[in-house]
Amino acid sequence: MTDDVLFVGHSLVGHTMPRMLDALLPTSMLVRAQVINGAPLSYNWSNGAGAEGVNARAVLPSGAFGTLVLTEAIPLATHLQWSYSYGTARAYAGLAWAANPSVRVMIYETWHEIGSNVAEWRASLTSDLALWRGIANQVNAARPAKAPQVGIVPGGQAMGLLHDAIVSGRGQGLTQITQLFTDQIHLNDAGNYLISQVQFAAISGRSPIGLTDRLTGEWGQAYGGWTTDQTILFQHIA
Repeated sequence: MTDDVLFVGHSLVGHTMPRMLDALLPTSMLVRAQVINGAPLSYNWSNGAGAEGVNARAVLPSGAFGTLVLTEAIPLATHLQWSYSYGTARAYAGLAWAANPSVRVMIYETWHEIGSNVAEWRASLTSDLALWRGIANQVNAARPAKAPQVGIVPGGQAMGLLHDAIVSGRGQGLTQITQLFTDQIHLNDAGNYLISQVQFAAISGRSPIGLTDRLTGEWGQAYGGWTTDQTILFQHIA
């Protein structure tokens, strides 16, 4: 058994953020991901063989993973009603725990499309947090005695805090939260770097302050688009 990390989710996991996180964590911890764009957990469960990255149901029985990070599709309330979110999250967790009863399961909180009403988007981050915690609570109810409490990776909360900092004039050159997006919901390199810091803090239990911001992609291209001062801001938010 190792301390490797496995994500299961959609394009708000993506490929950039896990690669950044893989470079930030100790070399003994490898980061893997199963990604199906737009897919709820239930679709991921049934179609992992065709996913980008790994097939979680195939690799979890190896016992190689110390952390399993799950996220549900957006819009969250709709999928909680119709996509068997709680049961599928418990199924993934159960598969991980069967191989390694000490696996830590975490729920990655994301965000909705930002649209033209940023204030409404910001409010949704606060109101939806209870729904994300509800998933964690449902999985916790099935947790074996040796497993840590199922927690939240507060990606949406970090985005909200950054928005608040920008609005209050503390954005270190950022003037609007949309500068971290490539469209209405997906993040650019700067946004993915912020989320990688949040993931690092949640998974390692350590502060990301002082981590490098010089990271490269699969083909050696440098990630960029944010400043050193913004790195410090992101790390303090995380």
